[in-house]
Amino acid sequence: MPINAHPPYKISNLMILASFMAAMAGYINTILLIEFGFPVSQMTGVMSILSESSFYANAELSLKALIVLFGFIGGAFLSGMLIGDRQHRQDKRFALGMTILSLLLLISAVLAILIHPLTLLTTSIACGLQNALIANYRGLQMRTTHVTGIVTDIGVYLAKLLRHKTWPWQAWLLVLIVLSFLIGGLFGIQAFKWLEGASLFIPALACLPLAVAWLRLEKAPAA
Repeated sequence: MPINAHPPYKISNLMILASFMAAMAGYINTILLIEFGFPVSQMTGVMSILSESSFYANAELSLKALIVLFGFIGGAFLSGMLIGDRQHRQDKRFALGMTILSLLLLISAVLAILIHPLTLLTTSIACGLQNALIANYRGLQMRTTHVTGIVTDIGVYLAKLLRHKTWPWQAWLLVLIVLSFLIGGLFGIQAFKWLEGASLFIPALACLPLAVAWLRLEKAPAA
């Protein structure tokens, strides 16, 4: 994450956005792990599953892994088509991306109720879209759907804290993302116990007011 002591945006808004998106990713990933035994918000585990299933010639498991992998790539591609070179400013295209994310999760909820395998595809597309959208927020290259790199960065910041006695706001942001992902996962477990597949309606509906808020907060006109 680029260091900027005086960023051209409100740090509090960034903290809220990052925590919401990380919690949503943890929530979705946990639900898909419970219902289908598959992660959809981070590709490290998916690649390990693909390696194992390929070695043991498990075609069904390999197919599921490929569906998730290419779904995530497709979601990131969709974000790239929407945002283009706008990573350093925001406009209505980001709100459109959030609306599409909401629609993908609505479809996912219906499929999850039916316990349909295509739920893996729609949720992985949603996670890829979300990760790429937030990664482009103001050029911060921030990840919210997985925590491997974030935990690594926290370790680096801890070393800097011991050596230079500094703990910048970026470090607090990373800690917040990790905690939000964890809390989102906990809520996902409880929501699935109550609602099962319908629990995916919750993040789907939560994205819509965020899209509206994005339109209101970001004043930059579209090119």
